[in-house]
Amino acid sequence: MSMGKEVHEVDLNKEKEPVKKDSDDDLDKVDSDEERIIQTEIKRRREESERLYEKEKKDEDTKKIKPYGQYKEIVESDFLDTMLKHNQVVCHFYSPEFERCKIADKHLSIISQQHAETFFVKINALKTPFFTTKLNVQVRKFFNVLDFTHYCII
Repeated sequence: MSMGKEVHEVDLNKEKEPVKKDSDDDLDKVDSDEERIIQTEIKRRREESERLYEKEKKDEDTKKIKPYGQYKEIVESDFLDTMLKHNQVVCHFYSPEFERCKIADKHLSIISQQHAETFFVKINALKTPFFTTKLNVQVRKFFNVLDFTHYCII
C-alpha cells in the first residue's frame, strides 16, 4: 500500500507541475502580449504627440513670419506696402467716432482668425486723408429691417 501511496503522491506532483508550467507560460504570453500592446500604444502616442508639436511649432513660425490670422492696425505710411506685399488683404477704413465701426472691428477680428490665408488690417480714415480721397472712401448710410439709420465708413 505504501507503493500505491507513493505512486499516488508522485502522480499528484506530476499533474501539478505541468499545469503550473502551462499556466506560467500562458501568463508569460499574456504578460508579453500586454507589454507589447502597451509599448506599441506608448510609441504611437509619442509619435502623435511629436507630430502635433511639430505642427504647432510650424504654425507659430508661420505666424511670426506672416501676420495672417490677426487683425491689426496700420498707419498711412504702411498702407501701400501692406496692399502690395500680400495677395489677399481686407482693409477696414474706420472712424473711432462711429459705433458701427467698433462692431465691424469686433467681427473682423473673429473672421481674421478663421481665415488665416487673408491679411486683415484696419486704418483710421480720419488720419489718412490722402487715401480716403484717392480711394473715394465715404461714410455710407445703411437701412436695416427696422428702418433705423446706420452710418459706417466704406
